[in-house]
Amino acid sequence: MDLICIIVSALVLLIVCSSRQVRNNLNLFSSHNLLTQTTGYVACCLLFNTVAVTFMDRVRRNWLISLGFFCVMSCLIAETVLQKNYIGTTDKGGLAAAVVVIYLFAISFPLFLDGP
Repeated sequence: MDLICIIVSALVLLIVCSSRQVRNNLNLFSSHNLLTQTTGYVACCLLFNTVAVTFMDRVRRNWLISLGFFCVMSCLIAETVLQKNYIGTTDKGGLAAAVVVIYLFAISFPLFLDGP
C-alpha cells in the first residue's frame, strides 16, 4: 500500500509540473497567466473534495479507495502516454486530451482518495 502511495505521489508531481507546458502548447492561456490555470485546477479539487464529504460515510472505504486507485492510476498512465507523445508538438487533439485527463485526475483523486 505504501509503494502505491509513493508511486501515485511521484506521478502527481509529473502531472502538475508538465500541465503548464501542455496548456501553453495549446495556446489556451498566455504564458504569464499561470494563476488562472492553477485556480481552475484547485477549484476543481475543492469542489470534488466537498462532494466526497457528502457520501464518504455512506460507502465502504475499501470500495472508495479501490475505485480511487484504479481511476487515479488510469489517469496517470493515460497522461504519461499523452505527454510523451504530444508535448512539444502542435497536435491540438492530443494536447486537448492531455488537459482533459489532467482534470479527470483532479476529479478522481479528491473524490475517492483525498476525501475518505
